[in-house]
Amino acid sequence: KIKQGFAQIPNQLIYDENIGNEAKVLFCYIKSLSDNYRNLRNSNLCRKLGVSVNTLQKAKKELVDRIVDYEENFVPLARLFS
Repeated sequence: KIKQGFAQIPNQLIYDENIGNEAKVLFCYIKSLSDNYRNLRNSNLCRKLGVSVNTLQKAKKELVDRIVDYEENFVPLARLFS
């Protein structure tokens, strides 16, 4: 079932060649979740995104390391993953 609504994703993130596709998909998925509901367990994220734990951890690290450029517009991802 498709949920209603939308998520705003910065063009800067989309076109950033230093961030891999898995990290971009992870960011989009997190942004699609309600601020009141963010179940970020690795097992759930891996299942929803169809990636391994290693791939998920790499994507998380990429986002936390690079998200400073986009931080003013978005959730502080480092806090979500700690």
